[in-house]
Amino acid sequence: MLAVEHYELIRRQVIIEGKSQRDVAKELHHSRKTITKALALRIPPGYRLSKPHPSPVIEPVRHIIDAWLEQNKHTRPKQRQTGQRIYERLRDVIWLQGPLRYGTAIYQASSRSSKRSVHATAV
Repeated sequence: MLAVEHYELIRRQVIIEGKSQRDVAKELHHSRKTITKALALRIPPGYRLSKPHPSPVIEPVRHIIDAWLEQNKHTRPKQRQTGQRIYERLRDVIWLQGPLRYGTAIYQASSRSSKRSVHATAV
């Protein structure tokens, strides 16, 4: 991946100095596609995940977590499910389906609840 300095260099040589894209590609040892992308984008694009990573342990019980988090909205704060309690309940539910790590359950619960709260406030 090209650094910002390479993008600036490519843009400077093509736009300001008036060199052709082909000449710049030869000079800098990049493909013409790379030169075209550098001219189209002002800064390099960050890493983008093409598809989400598979979650074979959590995926079958994600709907259960969502239901528990939905129930949390309608209960008093002291009675809401914490990440620890969600993990314990999930461990009891899926003990036959595969290994469940504490961190996986906590991460899933926190990410799902934060996504739900963002959507609820945005709408």
